[in-house]
Amino acid sequence: DISQPAEAQKPKEVESFAETADKNSNFNSIKMNIHLGITFFTKNNYVKAYHYYQKAWKLYKSFPETCYQFALTLFHLQMFDDAFAVLEKRDISMTTVIQRAIDINLLGDIEGFRGNYEKAEEHFQMSFKLFCYGYE
Repeated sequence: DISQPAEAQKPKEVESFAETADKNSNFNSIKMNIHLGITFFTKNNYVKAYHYYQKAWKLYKSFPETCYQFALTLFHLQMFDDAFAVLEKRDISMTTVIQRAIDINLLGDIEGFRGNYEKAEEHFQMSFKLFCYGYE
């Protein structure tokens, strides 16, 4: 019998941990939910990523990383209006200039998929200015 490599065993461990976390309220922390969301997102399992990012977002809606990751997951699920709403509700005073530029770039992507190309271009230009010059 040939044993499975460690990489092949990890998804089962993550699934098991995620199930335990869902059943136990002591595991309900923002960091844990973000990390589980990241894990499932990187595996292109956007539905499970959505579940954990939504939990993290409900715990702390203004946390910049949560807003971006949740919005990006919604974008991949083609829930453009919801992704836009999450980014619009974020507290920009808590974000760095670079994070704002990344958020605004995602808003441009959303507007492009909505067919609002002029708005998309405005967002992309604003994002570019933030990246390059540090102001909108």
